[in-house]
Amino acid sequence: MYRDMIDPYEVSKLTQGSIFNYAYSDKYLDKEILGVIITARCDIENKKSPIYNYLPAVPYKIWVQEELFEILKRRKLKDVESNFLKKIEMLKYTRKTIDAFGLAEVIEKIRVKEIKGKDAILKAAQKLEIISSNLFSNEVVSEFEKDIENINKELVENKLSDYFFIDNVKAYGACVVNLREIHHFDNELAEIISDGFDFETANSEDVVKYRAITNIDNGIVQLHGVIRSPYIELLMQRFSELFSRIGVDNPSNKLAKELINSIRS
Repeated sequence: MYRDMIDPYEVSKLTQGSIFNYAYSDKYLDKEILGVIITARCDIENKKSPIYNYLPAVPYKIWVQEELFEILKRRKLKDVESNFLKKIEMLKYTRKTIDAFGLAEVIEKIRVKEIKGKDAILKAAQKLEIISSNLFSNEVVSEFEKDIENINKELVENKLSDYFFIDNVKAYGACVVNLREIHHFDNELAEIISDGFDFETANSEDVVKYRAITNIDNGIVQLHGVIRSPYIELLMQRFSELFSRIGVDNPSNKLAKELINSIRS
């Protein structure tokens, strides 16, 4: 089922595509995530670069809690809220009513009323409560299963512009690389990661010094393989395209019609 994307035995040295654990990420300070080296192979081999750049790679089950939920909210919250507001128009309730009393109190007011279509209104209200929550839960999955499935499909097909999907990293499962969050560390830390770094036995000064790695549970920082070709090239292509897009004015909507008119006999 999994593509052969990772060589789990290439752990002797850092190179482009190398994966290491306990990577630092602004969004996941209290979670163990991975890092993927993106510095050019030739620069590493010829020691041309004083720093190594990496991108965070987040285990899917962690990524879901934060970023998939954010994507789902951006796509669905407005429609779900609009549907609920439309249903409560008959009660003379508006967006301002919700802002004033809170969604929970408005729902309770509806619950005690004898009104036509109350079940449909309460169902719409429940859906709004679920998508408005700050917690990704089984209720979210149940209520928005098809939407989540569509997001996952885009993710695994690498059609979500900010992300790159890795089928499976041993001991971590599926992972999602954040193509926008770029970090770096120096050559000293590169050698330490290659050799392995034990948080439990390290002195506190070293732990503070090496900001690119994060101590979650006194584990060992080490390499977990390398992304094989052509997948690492695909990742780098996606990364480059994200930062090299050129914005231009859209052509006139009338242009297509004018072209048709120009070839009429």
